[in-house]
Amino acid sequence: MPGPQPYKHKDLDEGHIRILHLHPGERHYPIFVSISREKLSSIRNTYEALSWEWGTEIGSQHIRILDEGSHETCTLPVRQNLLDALRQFRTTDSVIRLWADAVCIDQKNGEEKKDQIGMMTEIYRSATQARVWLGNAHSDSAEALKYVDELVKLDHVEHIAGLARNDLDESTAKKVNSLINLLKRGWFSRRWVVQV
Repeated sequence: MPGPQPYKHKDLDEGHIRILHLHPGERHYPIFVSISREKLSSIRNTYEALSWEWGTEIGSQHIRILDEGSHETCTLPVRQNLLDALRQFRTTDSVIRLWADAVCIDQKNGEEKKDQIGMMTEIYRSATQARVWLGNAHSDSAEALKYVDELVKLDHVEHIAGLARNDLDESTAKKVNSLINLLKRGWFSRRWVVQV
């Protein structure tokens, strides 16, 4: 018996986007999604948008997609970083409606890519929230995020601006280094993250 067929994106009508429905499952289970095509102006605040770094690898992992036409399970290659994000965001009890460019835009269709990229500001604006995926946790990631929380609670910007690594005690220097490591992740250097 042949395996699942590759997923083929169905054409989008003008003003429509695809929404990925991330089905529940345990973290280590394969990712299973369905995809709907919906009019953007009609679905405001009904989905979340994913902001992530593609990286340089090619799509070497696969997710399973329920084909909306045939109701058969198809497969789509994705990058490891996206697979990790979907595993992290998936719950064990409910479907998550998510817009993720690598899946929701037909990457092989140049005309569609152009149209959808032109809609991205509105896609993100219409989402209930944007989930940012920086990648899997490193050994000092939790410490970096905890330190960000501490910095946010400082009452004057001068407290932050006055921090210099060579003037810090060992504990604070470790926190600053963990934050620097976090900020060196590729997502922070993306053109639309850095733009003024």
